[in-house]
Amino acid sequence: MVKVRLVLSLFVSISCFAEVRIPSNQNNNDYSIQNSGKTGLIEMPNARVMDDWRMRPSIYYSDPYIYYGIAMAPLPRTEINFRVTQLKNLNATGEWAGYGNYKDKAIDMKFLLSKEDDFWPAVAIGFDDMQGTGLYSSKYLVGTKRLDYLEFSGGYALGRMGGENLNKYGKAVEEDRAINFLTDTSISGGALFGGVEAHMSPKWSIKAEYSPINYNYDYVNPFANAASSWNGTSKLPRSRINIGTKYKISDKLALTANFERGNTIGFGLSYTIPFRQEMLYDHGPDRKWRADQSLKEKLKVMNDEELSKAIAEEIAGERFSNVQVAVNENKIWASIENPRYNSDTQALGRTADVIDEVAPERIDDLYLTLKQTNLEYSVMHVHRHDVKAIKTDENGSINEKGFDFSDDVEASYGEFSGGKELFITEPIAGKKFTWLFKPSIQMNLNDKHNPFTYKFSLLGGARYETNPGGFLYSRYIFPITNTTDTIPPYSYEPEGSTTRTDGLKYLQYNGIQLYDMVFDQTVKLPWNIYGRGEIGYFEPAYGGYDVEVYRPFDGGRFGAGLEYQYAKKRSITNFFTFENTVYQGKFINLYANIVPELGIKSTAKIGEFFAGDRGVSVTLMREFKNFTLGAFVTKTDTSVFSSAENRGYVDKGIFLRIPLSTVRAKNVKGSLSYTLNPWTRDVGQYANQANSLVGLNPANVFEMREKIDQFKE
Repeated sequence: MVKVRLVLSLFVSISCFAEVRIPSNQNNNDYSIQNSGKTGLIEMPNARVMDDWRMRPSIYYSDPYIYYGIAMAPLPRTEINFRVTQLKNLNATGEWAGYGNYKDKAIDMKFLLSKEDDFWPAVAIGFDDMQGTGLYSSKYLVGTKRLDYLEFSGGYALGRMGGENLNKYGKAVEEDRAINFLTDTSISGGALFGGVEAHMSPKWSIKAEYSPINYNYDYVNPFANAASSWNGTSKLPRSRINIGTKYKISDKLALTANFERGNTIGFGLSYTIPFRQEMLYDHGPDRKWRADQSLKEKLKVMNDEELSKAIAEEIAGERFSNVQVAVNENKIWASIENPRYNSDTQALGRTADVIDEVAPERIDDLYLTLKQTNLEYSVMHVHRHDVKAIKTDENGSINEKGFDFSDDVEASYGEFSGGKELFITEPIAGKKFTWLFKPSIQMNLNDKHNPFTYKFSLLGGARYETNPGGFLYSRYIFPITNTTDTIPPYSYEPEGSTTRTDGLKYLQYNGIQLYDMVFDQTVKLPWNIYGRGEIGYFEPAYGGYDVEVYRPFDGGRFGAGLEYQYAKKRSITNFFTFENTVYQGKFINLYANIVPELGIKSTAKIGEFFAGDRGVSVTLMREFKNFTLGAFVTKTDTSVFSSAENRGYVDKGIFLRIPLSTVRAKNVKGSLSYTLNPWTRDVGQYANQANSLVGLNPANVFEMREKIDQFKE
């Protein structure tokens, strides 16, 4: 305790005499993080959250704990932390003996109820370890106030953080203990906590806190002589006071060092990643093409047919495909497919810019049509003087009233042509054949025999456009290294009844595999309805056929459809043969752009899944600057299953898509994606498809209108 008092005295002395002045809190983003990865002090939280749309991976070691965390700010005022807690001095036993050190997964969330002002503190509410066995569950209310360079935090916590024994909410082996705790309405039994952080400079701070955690109540207790069957060998905690320091090596990278529990030193590293196009490379927007005067003069004297061909060539020169152009007196129709930009609105803006560069002055009405697989979906109508106004003042606001959007292509073309037969160019720069190639890493996490195995492969194939709306698509997987064979194959349901838990056998196969091979066709039907059919080998596990119809509403902001899947399991070693069991999926598909201002969207799949379990799968996602972060949950009637692992299970997971531009030195279309599920189960399963109508981006004129500012990029 003498050492602790000396360090605390030093901390107070430095805090009192430091002369560095820090701007008011609203201008700072110099917050520390807790050991577990959340924004906070050391073991205790504060009322700060990361700035909107950030991600912060972190690692922290303080014997016997190792924390691996990824904190995200998917919404304003909201922070979510995904973490794994590893106990370095305890190994799993029994059937989990191959798992190594004991590890626990958890999800934490914090919400900023009110922001700090000149008088009132910031106030936040938080929930730790919100699902599953709840070994580290807590809930708390905390306030934080900054006075010059000193930042004070204090609050009240229930659960582990409040020194409670969580066994009062259920046994640790029960998968719903966390829910029992979070839904309990009692507010007694917790404890107060608090701390202070002194920001000595924009890069350096020191901090101290009082932690009410009682480690003797932990179900898995890593400390010696504690009242737990999981006793470890680490030093017993001697103090509830923790002190530490944080140093920012750069704007993104921060180092933490703490002295905890009166006898242990810990170190941590975190890296804050803002979601923006230039994550690894600094590259601005593509330069816009400018025509020389001789080209403009040449196009002035052309007739409509010659002019259509010439302008189509110039648009195709901007790397758009399947370009078609028609001219009718003072109007022009330009139809493009966009393989270049993640934003279709930006692609139409670039098309309009090219037309304005070369078209004679008599052309003042632009009809810009968006295609996919050479099938036209939507039309943007804009007057040329609005395009010129944007070019004159690219930093100014766009006159939204100058733009009309329609998903009725035939009606728009009738308006353009006035009922006349017009010349329109054949598709220029059509890319019927495309090579497909990318690296692939498939991971199997948290298996009791080995917590981390993977298969690294090359995925290669080709795509061929057969006709408008139709394509053939095939890829092979070429394994390079595979560690999944350290896990024995398993299945939770009888052979012929399992839908996904036997998937490990496909992952373990080390030969060249036919990954997928399908023919997919989309057609436009009457009454603004779209139809799609797909037949072939959908994925390594399934093949069959899929039929879907979908209708957008309110310009695509909402949508509803029906889908039917007929599938069989594929053979592992033979590319083209199937097993005998038939699986069917019958669904209602729903789509909604819930909060357009924040890019929040949702989808739902309601119906009967492959095991015959009926229920609903809901996905909630947020899109921002071509990044997408989302989560899904699937709840079905699990009485059809025979295994305890499937009965009562609710499937869930998170996913992240980042644009390829973040890892390339130039702007390119496409994205990298990763999905993480806590467990593999047979609940709520269906076959993955090469295409889907849900959301129908090229026909979503509502979204184009919402992103109209991208027209000038």
